[in-house]
This record gives sequence, structure tokens and C-alpha cells, in this order.
Amino acid sequence: MKINYKIHKNKNDLYLVFLHGLGGNLYAWNEIRTIMHKKNYSTLAIDLRGHGESFRPKKINDYKLEYFADDINKIIKKEKIKKFVIIGHCFGGVIASIYQNKYKKAKGAILIASTYKSPKRLKAIIPVLGLFNYFLSNYLPDKNLYNRKSFDDFINTGDYNPKKIFTDILNTSPKSYSATFYQFNKYNGEKILPKINIPVLIISGENDTIFNLKYAEKIAKLIKKSKLEIIEHTNHILIINYPQKITKLIIKFLNGLLKK
Repeated sequence: MKINYKIHKNKNDLYLVFLHGLGGNLYAWNEIRTIMHKKNYSTLAIDLRGHGESFRPKKINDYKLEYFADDINKIIKKEKIKKFVIIGHCFGGVIASIYQNKYKKAKGAILIASTYKSPKRLKAIIPVLGLFNYFLSNYLPDKNLYNRKSFDDFINTGDYNPKKIFTDILNTSPKSYSATFYQFNKYNGEKILPKINIPVLIISGENDTIFNLKYAEKIAKLIKKSKLEIIEHTNHILIINYPQKITKLIIKFLNGLLKK
């Protein structure tokens, strides 16, 4: 059961652990990681299970969200990382929250364009998606049909860019994408988020149409030690479209964290 990741050890022993969104992979963080390496931070970027070059489980129940968190913990233990901030975009932010609630090891967390629960508009499709996975997933390809190592083609794209969504599915594999989506749609963090007792930075795009500002504001209410930063005139694809703005906020957060 291989979980693919890339680690960069630098002078600073504080690691930044990066988790990509649904259908993405660790290469989505390339520009942000490069900037942080120049600032002497160590980084760890992970291909979540079912994504990138990590293994793709066969059963839908192997995509339960806590299993993603377990994978992350195994890597952190293997690499003997003692001090880190966990950073997640979209689905990665959900996994970061679940990880911290379960293991309580991160010194801080940054949730980018993420959510506290699956939107109501998706709840209605859970039964249909469940039946689809259980009865039809055997006929879906379980290997990625497209190996994406660059997101350059999607810089400045909108939230619902058809080409990006299509390559997300091909890069993940239709079977893994569908199974992950199904488990994600059952997520509700209203009970776990208040238990997170570390400094948390919440970053939201002003014009995010996937998880609008109400989702970010709700997360901020649920997590006591949180701060919400809204980036004006930006959408959901923050880490690809606006890496410079994201890194400035990350560095500001880290500077405040290290002073404590």
C-alpha cells in the first residue's frame, strides 16, 4: 500500500505538510513549496490515497476519510517529523481537520478554500452515488489514465473549468475519484472542529463558488483559535491561481506561530 510523497529537508526544523484537494496531487503545491524552500522551511507534500502516484484501494470503504488521516500519520512517524504545520486545500483541508482531531500532533493548521461539511446540494446524490459505487465500480478503471505532473495549463482557470475537472478524474482514476467523492459527501465536521485546540488560519477566496464565504465563516466560528483571511477577487483554485498571495499569508501565520 504505497503512499507517494516528496520531502524536502531544510535548515528550519518546522515542516509544512501539504495536502491537495480532490482530484489533485502533490504537484499542485510546486510553486508554493519552492517559495517556502527559499525561506528555509522543510516541506512534505503527499499524494493522498487514490490520487497521484499513491495506491488505489479497490473497495469503497477503503476511502473512509479517517484512513486518509492514518496514511499521513504513518508518513510523519516514518520520517520522524516532530514539529509541523498541516496545510490543506479543499478536500485536503477536511483531511487536515480530521487528522488533527484524531492525532493532535500539528502545531498549527492552515485550511484553504475548505469546508466544515458537505454542501446540501450534494447530499441528495449520496444514495445514488453509493449505489453507483457498489454496483458499477467494478467496471470503472481503477488506474489513472492521465499522469499530471504540472498544473500550468490550469493557471487562471475558473472553479468549474471542464478540462480541469475532466483531467482531475483521469489523473485520479474514475473509480478512485468516485469513491473519494462519495465518502467526502458524508462529511460533517461540526462536532470535530470545536475540538481543534491549535492556531488555525482559514483562507477563503472572495468569489469562491465551490465553498463560498459562509463555509469559511462557519469554520472560523467552530474553531476557537482561528483567524479568517479573505483574498479579494479570487476563486476556489487559490493555490494554483494565487500562490504568491497564499505564501504571504502562510509566512505571516508562521511568524506569529513561532513567536508564541
